[in-house]
Parts: sequence; structure tokens; C-alpha cells
Amino acid sequence: MKTKTKITSLITAGMLGATMASQAAVVTVPTGLNPGDTYRLVFLTSTTTVATSTSISTYNTFVNAAADLNSDLDAISWTAMGSTATVNVRDNTGTTGAGTSIAIYTVTGNLVANGYTDLWDGFIANEITVDEQGDDNIVTSAWTGSNGIGTTSSNSLGLATVRAGNPTREDVSGWWMNRIGGANNNSYSMYAMSEVLTVAVPEPSSAALLGLGGFALIFRRRK
Repeated sequence: MKTKTKITSLITAGMLGATMASQAAVVTVPTGLNPGDTYRLVFLTSTTTVATSTSISTYNTFVNAAADLNSDLDAISWTAMGSTATVNVRDNTGTTGAGTSIAIYTVTGNLVANGYTDLWDGFIANEITVDEQGDDNIVTSAWTGSNGIGTTSSNSLGLATVRAGNPTREDVSGWWMNRIGGANNNSYSMYAMSEVLTVAVPEPSSAALLGLGGFALIFRRRK
């Protein structure tokens, strides 16, 4: 009986370890950034939606509702990484033009791209499988409605068949445009991207301000 109990305990501990390994703390400021640095966050929604709407605002509302499930993310504005016939993902997320140095991270701090050009160059640095809670959402379909360079696809959101990506891959033919088209009444997750965020610059402490004031007084007296 003791042996059986020990084995059961080990199995239980292993299952718990596996569960914990698939979960990570959500971080809103990735490590390695300095005060004043700008960056963006992405996640894969734990919730799902159909892709029948032709309005990009429908999908923006959807990803913001998913972010609201985590109090660490609900104060941030999010946009859907997807394209309709009239709005492409690069314009919806503002990932075109300037911004080559604005790095993009998952909400658990893994680098996805070093900037906008890097995001749409064919590969991302890490899979986007982490949802708004920091859990691994291992699904194989996420609506995108887009081509590889972030423009509107002929299978855009709202059409009868819609392009979808596979979040478990890092190549553009996988994570972004794995499937030519799925029926728009299927229910899949979506990628969400944050607004541009800036690492806060610490305010001078009272002691530091007093020290500066004292230095200025001494300087004036000596002068």
C-alpha cells in the first residue's frame, strides 16, 4: 500500500507540475526594458468568436472583452489582429510605417518581434499561444482574414470562408495564414494587440528633490 501511495503521489505531483508549467504570470512590462522604452503586448484569446461580421469594430470589441477577464490588462486598449474587406490588420493595429524599434511581446514576456517590419517579415520569434490569463491556449485555429504581410486576404473576416492561422507555429504560413479558409460560422480564438505602451519613468524621490534643492542653495551662496 505504501508503494502504491507513493506512486500515486508522484503521478499527482507530475500532473500538477505539468499544469503549472503551462501557466505563467502575466507581465505588463517585460524584463530588459528601460524607463521611457516603448513596446506592445499580444495574446491569444481564451474565448472564441465566429467571423461573420464585416465590421472590424466587432472584433476589436471581442478582444477587449477577453482582456477585461484579467484585471492586469483591462486598463489597456486592444485591437484585433485581423482584416476585413475594408480594413487590413496593419492599419487596424497601427503596425505599418514607423515603429521598427517598437518590440512586441506576449503577455508573459516572450519576444514576438523586434518591431513592425520584423512582425511581417515571415517569421515571429515565439509562438503566440498564451492567453489573457497567462495560460497556454493550445488551439490550432485563430481567425486572421489576412495575407502574410498583414494586408486583407480574399478570405477576409466576414466573408463566407475566412483565413485562419495556427498559433502553435512561428512561420507566417503557420501562425498567420495556415488555412486558406474556414466557414465563417466556426468559432475560433483571435490574436489581440495592445496599444503602444511606455515604461514609466520613476519620479524623483522627496529626498532627492531636497538634495537638489540644498545643492542649488549652496551653489547660489558660493556664487
